[in-house]
Amino acid sequence: MEVFELTITDVTFTDTVGDGSGDDMIVVSFVNSGTLGGKFVEMQFNGRKQTGNWELSSGDDNLGAGSGEGKIGAGFSYTIQITVDWTPGNNYSIQFITTDGTLAGYFTCTA
Repeated sequence: MEVFELTITDVTFTDTVGDGSGDDMIVVSFVNSGTLGGKFVEMQFNGRKQTGNWELSSGDDNLGAGSGEGKIGAGFSYTIQITVDWTPGNNYSIQFITTDGTLAGYFTCTA
């Protein structure tokens, strides 16, 4: 069965302001570990939909190769940046939701 599945490979909590507040950015690296290209349209942080504060910041040169424009190709790696408040030592969850509402990837980590 073909599936679109995102596997988070690395999460970095970044204090870009440099004031030690730890409330600036989270950089998430992931790979489409499924066999089918797909697209996620919603990103949730601790169960809350994030709107306008995240962007796909890098990825393999052939985004969507063989799977249609704008889709994340099977086997390819990408990075997303999320601008959100976070506190060192706290646990956080990150979810990726597809166009049909399916959970495509989920990860829990500690800042």
